Amino acid sequence: MVLSAWPSVSASADDESDRGALAEQFFRAARAAYERGAYGAAALAFEQAYQAVPRGAAAFNAARSWELSGDGSRAAEDYAKAISIGDLEAGSEGEARSRLEALAPSLSRVDVNGPRTATMSVDGVDRGHLPQRLYLAPGLHRLRVRRLDGSVVERSSALAPTEALVVTIEDVRPPPAEPSTIARPTRPAPENGGMPGWGWATLGAMGLLTTAGAITYVQFEDTLNSFIQGHRRSETLRETTVRYQYATYVLGGLAAAAGITSAAAWLVPRRSKTSVQVGWGWVDLEGHF
Repeated sequence: MVLSAWPSVSASADDESDRGALAEQFFRAARAAYERGAYGAAALAFEQAYQAVPRGAAAFNAARSWELSGDGSRAAEDYAKAISIGDLEAGSEGEARSRLEALAPSLSRVDVNGPRTATMSVDGVDRGHLPQRLYLAPGLHRLRVRRLDGSVVERSSALAPTEALVVTIEDVRPPPAEPSTIARPTRPAPENGGMPGWGWATLGAMGLLTTAGAITYVQFEDTLNSFIQGHRRSETLRETTVRYQYATYVLGGLAAAAGITSAAAWLVPRRSKTSVQVGWGWVDLEGHF
């Protein structure tokens, strides 16, 4: 079998130049192993050259080496890679297609899809990064995929000849962010029972106003009787009677208002205050009366 030659690699960046030089070194080492008859070692070295710089010639030569070593499944995979690159010479591409068609009926095909950051091994043998198309001999196989976060996904399948299987590995997803909560201070319950100081003040005012109203009422009655007994002849006495009457009404009304206020002070919560609480993203205005 004649090996395909390594094509010249033009590089415009230092990193590409380094990878190209590395690929050429693996390619030369692989050719040397191939000429010695160490086909398994040659196949691995050709695959290393392909990983450094993907070229159809490296994959094609790896496939030939695997086929000579007796590993038809690895040969089929590398033939498929060589064809997919699309840079093979017409004669080599035709040979790769015919060899793949000859090997495929005795193999099972497994397409492994997933994140490119994940690496895969089959039956303990490293196969590189996803996604990949595998050609495996019929039987039980164990697939092991290690994702970027270190988590491992394992699948085992018993494959039949010409069976086509698709395996999809989900990418690592970040945990959902927990909704942010704003902690607010616990509001103490209002204190009931007893009367605040202003309630006692209104109660005392009610007593004073009631007393003053009673006094003006007595004086109103006296001046009214005097005015009536005088046959309503004194204009001054009439005006005094009216003033006492108005004063009685006003004091009585004020005493009633003070009484209502003191009753409210007894019924509402004892604490009476207004407060403003401010936090990140909220303002709470609270008042107790």
